[in-house]
Amino acid sequence: MKFHFSPQLILFYFLFLGLSSLSTFGQQFEKRTVFVKKTNEKIRLDGLLDEAVWEKAEVVTDFWQMFPTDSLRSNNETTVRLLYDDTHIYFGAHAVGVGPDFMVSSLKRDFSARSNDNVTVLLDTFQDGQNAFLFGVSAYGVQREGLVSERGTTIAGFSLTWDIKWQAESTRNGNSFTIEIASPLNSLKYPEGSQRWGFQSYRYDMQSNERSSWARVPQNQIPINLGYLGELVFEEPLSRSKTP
Repeated sequence: MKFHFSPQLILFYFLFLGLSSLSTFGQQFEKRTVFVKKTNEKIRLDGLLDEAVWEKAEVVTDFWQMFPTDSLRSNNETTVRLLYDDTHIYFGAHAVGVGPDFMVSSLKRDFSARSNDNVTVLLDTFQDGQNAFLFGVSAYGVQREGLVSERGTTIAGFSLTWDIKWQAESTRNGNSFTIEIASPLNSLKYPEGSQRWGFQSYRYDMQSNERSSWARVPQNQIPINLGYLGELVFEEPLSRSKTP
């Protein structure tokens, strides 16, 4: 017996299949948002997060594993707090491990994320999923900054040749480490009056052989893929960027 399907029926089938896939994707990878408060209080970069203003900051937590699986929460807690003022955006990260011996393969700037315990943030300042700024700090306070291009879908879209002056400090206490980052807004390009950026934070936990991220990323993608960013919302619109 032969079956004949009209072109309209075939088109309907594929449309239904595509919508079903999108629905499933949305359920599994819900977009996350964090509100960033503006502060006039001075933040001392010492890797301690002991200023009272950090208690007022909204916290991103409940990271998802990217490896060895992408269907479970991370085994060890990571939290990142965010604040900003007229000149900087600040990040305060706290990462819990299984012991005090955090891996460090290099104390050189622009270290390899894959061989050092570290926490990284991504900022898509135009929120277009095309390009982003990257700031990362190891458990020992070593800094790395870079640019992500071409949507971050392959490592070819990542470059560490971008260098700016920014501050970061870290401390280690038993089985955890804490990082403070101050990224100057005048070194970042963004639209005047912008209030929403794409945002991601991810962690390499070398003790547990685990990669995790705040906004969920499939295991078959790399952490810098800009198609899986969450969103940060500033309390007030930003003034004009000084970067041409």
